[in-house]
Amino acid sequence: MSSEPSQSPSPEPLTPARCAALLKQLFPAVFADLAKPLKLGVRADIQAKAPGQFPRDAFSAFLRRHTTSTAYLVALTKAEHRFDLEGAASGEISAEHRQAAADELERRR
Repeated sequence: MSSEPSQSPSPEPLTPARCAALLKQLFPAVFADLAKPLKLGVRADIQAKAPGQFPRDAFSAFLRRHTTSTAYLVALTKAEHRFDLEGAASGEISAEHRQAAADELERRR
């Protein structure tokens, strides 16, 4: 009787939607409710606090979708600061970024 090694099922690929759900669990201060402008360099912070949990392609797709969403662009035009993963203010929003968000919102109308 031969015994074949049992293979554990492959984990589901991490889609942008699953990235969003996991980020909401891990960092609810900035991903749970209303869109908040993220601190510049937040990708490195997420990778440092959750190493190996977010494959590059899916994570990049999520961030692109998130930061170009209408809700996020509106937040960029209205918020005074960017926010770190704990929800603390972490830098000003530049006039250039604020204007680019406003221009994109106007283009979408």
